[in-house]
Amino acid sequence: MPDELPIETKEEFWPGGAIKARFQVLRRADDSSVRHGVYESFHPNGRAAQQGRYQYGEPVGTWVRWDDSGQVAFEGAPADDSGFEPDPGSWDDPIEPASPVGPARPWGVWTAELTVVLALAWLPYLVYALVSLVANAQYAGMDEYFVQEVADLDFLLAELPMLVGHLQVLFPMLYICWRSDLSWRQLGLVRPSASGLLLIGPLLGAVALGADVLLVHLFRPEPAPHFVYLPTTSMAWSVLVLSLVFNSLAEELVWRGFVLQRLKQMSGSAGFALAVSTLLFAAYHIYQGIGHTLLVALTGLLFGASVLLTKRLWPAVVAHTMYNIIVMSPLSEQLYPPVATP
Repeated sequence: MPDELPIETKEEFWPGGAIKARFQVLRRADDSSVRHGVYESFHPNGRAAQQGRYQYGEPVGTWVRWDDSGQVAFEGAPADDSGFEPDPGSWDDPIEPASPVGPARPWGVWTAELTVVLALAWLPYLVYALVSLVANAQYAGMDEYFVQEVADLDFLLAELPMLVGHLQVLFPMLYICWRSDLSWRQLGLVRPSASGLLLIGPLLGAVALGADVLLVHLFRPEPAPHFVYLPTTSMAWSVLVLSLVFNSLAEELVWRGFVLQRLKQMSGSAGFALAVSTLLFAAYHIYQGIGHTLLVALTGLLFGASVLLTKRLWPAVVAHTMYNIIVMSPLSEQLYPPVATP
């Protein structure tokens, strides 16, 4: 990122003529600009409101915010205070997306990245879902799925490959995200806040689970026959919970992180990006039957809308994990209609 490109100072003013903000921008060769350097804003009475620095469109370092009486209201990294954004409208949506200075990446690169992500995190699971659907066709006369408790060792032998599979998606995805022109902030991977982890996430999970339970009781969608294996010991449950956590991390990073933001960038439409990413996410749950796949799509829409509104991925990760754990726990027997057993 060549620092020799010209840096300009810009000013904004309140309607009465008092200065509102003074900040620096880096002028690119294509005449676009991005905030880069000192940022200062002021209250209408002339007192300092906030001060900090931008680096290629991202707030960095320590920011200070004052109230209109001159008292310090906040000092620290902006992400440490989930209720404070240093420059509304420019922190989450800078003049230009936080990307290397220079021409925008070509569509060919974006398409290639999406192709790799889908080959890694979508196609194998879709094939598995379709194969499972065919393999369980022999139970087509049954109208429920099968819950089966298995021995500790048998469960571990079945679940450990699933855990490894989640990690095989998660770590390559982190590398792809790091190498892409999407910033961690654009992907929603900012420092998690206590409110996001302990309040918004559980609330979102409760809404998703509540909607799922209500619709199942109202419409009784017929699931495709498939098996659900439950652990019987604390060690096996620990492995299951760990597997579900990494499953949520991987799926949210793929669908509500990278794919959602890349499609939004390419199409210019958040609604289109949300619809397509949700459709792809729901497709490899087809082994659960059409009705339950639609319920998965509803959950994906809720999680995606949350990420678009909060610009943070962590609440969706917490909600996804909470949802999966409850569905796999004995509590599900109290929430959902009875299921058949072998």
